Amino acid sequence: GNIMKIYDQLSDDVLSTYQLMVPGNHDLWDYGSPGGKLAYESDNGGWGHAQYYAMDTMASTKESPFLWSPEPNGKGWSRVAPSENFNFYHQMGNLGLIGFNGGVEGGFAEIQGFFEEACSFMAEQDDVKTVMVMSHWDVEGSGAAADTSTPGAYDKMKTLPGCKELDAKRMLKFTSGHIHCNVKDLY
Repeated sequence: GNIMKIYDQLSDDVLSTYQLMVPGNHDLWDYGSPGGKLAYESDNGGWGHAQYYAMDTMASTKESPFLWSPEPNGKGWSRVAPSENFNFYHQMGNLGLIGFNGGVEGGFAEIQGFFEEACSFMAEQDDVKTVMVMSHWDVEGSGAAADTSTPGAYDKMKTLPGCKELDAKRMLKFTSGHIHCNVKDLY
């Protein structure tokens, strides 16, 4: 059908709502984990989600809004889309936002360069009062390493230039959603 028929029915308030998305374990692997007998060659790997929830991510700073390689094949880790299709940092008013995919095979080292860039950017903004770091995993497991769970990555981030200074001023915060409960993080 014509998608514009749907959009034409939405108010300006709805159409101007800012949407942010970070992938979770079930967005990458149907049964929630990259390994074992529940990893399938049909797992989405986040490829569809990156397009469906298209945002201004690190991939969009390159030639295309998405990185289309390496082509997903096999199962488990080989199916996961590049983190650049999900990782982002933005400023909205006095709020800084950093979102990342914690389901990376290489641990924090694989996404450290992204965090260094994001922390540097946030620290350079004179009007940023709070920086919210967001990802899905609240603990290690189901595809996240200890240092790519949201609290684990936060602990590493607050040692990086830019974020270290923000954290010293109590301006660096985090949130996660893996426990599927609508409650304040348990940290």
